[in-house]
Amino acid sequence: PAALGQQMLHTTPESLNETQPLVDSAARMALVFDGRVDNRAELAQALEAKGAQPRSDTDAELVLRAYQCWGEEAPLRIIGDFAFAIWDATRRRLFCARDPVGARPFYYWHNGQSFRAATELQQLFADPAVPREPNESMVAQHLADRHLDREQTLFQHIMRLAPAHCLVADHKGVAIRRYFDLDPRHEIRY
Repeated sequence: PAALGQQMLHTTPESLNETQPLVDSAARMALVFDGRVDNRAELAQALEAKGAQPRSDTDAELVLRAYQCWGEEAPLRIIGDFAFAIWDATRRRLFCARDPVGARPFYYWHNGQSFRAATELQQLFADPAVPREPNESMVAQHLADRHLDREQTLFQHIMRLAPAHCLVADHKGVAIRRYFDLDPRHEIRY
């Protein structure tokens, strides 16, 4: 079983018309989205070319349709700052992604049986099952102002999804992979 919840923060004019979790009963998918899509027109045009017809012009709707069209490659098509989770009931899996810059946070806890994710730590701590033990190694890095680990947090067993990474949680466990990386050989000429 899966449950999604979201507290709405309206950050764009389009988000005023948004209700989340966004559910598509026909596709058996649900999405929670925190962020902003900056390439709205381009993304909507690419979706229409693939035959996908967004039901509204909200960012959440564009992201859900992008996942339906391109699956795990959808984050590559989205320009903006975002963190989202999509429950795919047909495949019985949760797909999560964070923007390439890491403007939106994404925290998670997994103990082998349960998985929890949130964009703020206090959301995770609302569940009494989530431990609140300090991570002494990260506390030391923080005090020394040497943040070497981008995935650990100040709390044991609570992890952070790194920027430009996606996560899949299913019956096999949790798998994380990088979906975007800068090409250091790419040259821009003016």
